[in-house]
Amino acid sequence: MNKIIMLNIKKIFFFLSIVVCCTVSAGEEANTDVTSKAITSTDSIANLLQLSIGLGIVLVAIFALAWFVKRVAKVDTAIGGAFKVIAVLSVGQRERIVLVQVGEHQIVLGVAPGHVRKIHLLDESIQDPNQNQKPLSGSFSARLQAALNQRFSS
Repeated sequence: MNKIIMLNIKKIFFFLSIVVCCTVSAGEEANTDVTSKAITSTDSIANLLQLSIGLGIVLVAIFALAWFVKRVAKVDTAIGGAFKVIAVLSVGQRERIVLVQVGEHQIVLGVAPGHVRKIHLLDESIQDPNQNQKPLSGSFSARLQAALNQRFSS
């Protein structure tokens, strides 16, 4: 984020320097014209700088609001979290088979662009394979060492 801000600041200063050079060097023949042009160019630079800072503040506010909404707002709270995707299998470029848990029932759905179809309603529930996994603990180096030991021991 800081790199983007610094890049934008560099672009603004580059643009301002071009505006100043063009304004000062255009049609100056006498010293009085140069001083009057310099005075008006600083006024226009101040106005341009004020406009650029205002635009920057608005853009930062938009990006901050988008980040906040993405991080905080969750869609599943509207239905109380009653739907849960158990597994997804890709069967084509844009087609998928999805196993969804709705309350106590599990439904197999076919999902494609533009439509969703119920394939089957399962009589017996399939356990979520991720449900029984214990969360990862320890440092990365310890987990890597354990994985390497397990791989080379078998």
